[in-house]
Amino acid sequence: MKNYKLFLDSNNNYSYNNSWKETIFYRFLKTEKLVDDSWKEINNAIKITSKVIWYSKWYHEFEIKTILANFNRL
Repeated sequence: MKNYKLFLDSNNNYSYNNSWKETIFYRFLKTEKLVDDSWKEINNAIKITSKVIWYSKWYHEFEIKTILANFNRL
């Protein structure tokens, strides 16, 4: 989990750089190929899952999934 720990930089942007101010948040990003019902890959589309976890009095978790389509791969 420590690889996913978030820190605040001097502009209050979240970063994985542990030389900044420590926060209580952890973030995990996952990208996956998007496939249709016959398991054929859909071109120019990916599924992204983002999960944020934090501990404040007890465990909290927020997860969101989205699909990016018609983008140019770099």
